[in-house]
Amino acid sequence: MKKISLLTLWVLAISLTSCGWIPKQNEYEKVGEGRPLEVPPDLDEPDTSNGVRIPNATYSAVRGGPVDVQTPDQQLAAIEGAQVLDYQGDQVLALADAMNSAWRRVGFALDRIGVEVEEAREESRVYLVEYVDVDAREQRPGVFSRWILRRKGPTDHSGTYQLRLRAHSDTLTLIDVRGENGGRAAEPVKDSILNSLRDRLG
Repeated sequence: MKKISLLTLWVLAISLTSCGWIPKQNEYEKVGEGRPLEVPPDLDEPDTSNGVRIPNATYSAVRGGPVDVQTPDQQLAAIEGAQVLDYQGDQVLALADAMNSAWRRVGFALDRIGVEVEEAREESRVYLVEYVDVDAREQRPGVFSRWILRRKGPTDHSGTYQLRLRAHSDTLTLIDVRGENGGRAAEPVKDSILNSLRDRLG
């Protein structure tokens, strides 16, 4: 009899404690899905067509400068003097001058910034210039360092380059630097020539 009562108490204890193991359903889980909200027939729905409107892509006018929301053409239209900027994926010098005048001014400026003009192709508006990378040559290691220590200096970008002019409008000319065969020029060369021209023509 005593064994039966102890067994009964043990089963009863297990039953009472096991109730706490069963997770209870929260009140919000008992709520079913409601009907979607509807606009009453006597009211107008708000205009949401511009609610998630994506603005136009920004355009960085001067490399490393502030971002401007104007388009590249709007930027060019506002230029006065000379300014180096990124245009259509390339670095150019924008000169606020007509093509004929810009051609002459650039020719004079090249002489004054120490860039030798090998050939002036006026029909195609291209100056063929000889560029000397002075910085690279000044930092070039001596013969002993190059041959014995195998030290290499900075890349020497000296060589022949094309300076091309093209009319963007009647009052604006774009100038860019290309390799001798028209390919993309090294960035240090473009930076050096275009910034020197800007300082001279601006």
